[in-house]
Amino acid sequence: MASLWEIFDPSNLAYDTELGAHTGDTGTGPPSLRFGWIRTGAGGPLAELSVLPGQAHCVEWTAGGTSRGTAVALEGIWGGALGGPAPRLAPWRSVSSLCEEAHRVWCIENF
Repeated sequence: MASLWEIFDPSNLAYDTELGAHTGDTGTGPPSLRFGWIRTGAGGPLAELSVLPGQAHCVEWTAGGTSRGTAVALEGIWGGALGGPAPRLAPWRSVSSLCEEAHRVWCIENF
């Protein structure tokens, strides 16, 4: 499972369209607005209880139920919500989700 900091700038990454999710218009890159779990690097007891994206991490990915984790997707609404400013993590959008929710996982491979 990738850390956001390993994939933050997708312009220097090669996306595997055979193993990864894709849609009709993704070409050779990843689809937008498809959330996947991401490692946060957060730790400590407060992170285990957090509902904030970037802190929540499903108790280091060992818990389910009401625990929460962080998922990210490439932004698909380029102007932000209702034409407002772009999100602060551009090009990424982050959410906190229940650990039992079905999301894909952002992965990275060293070559």
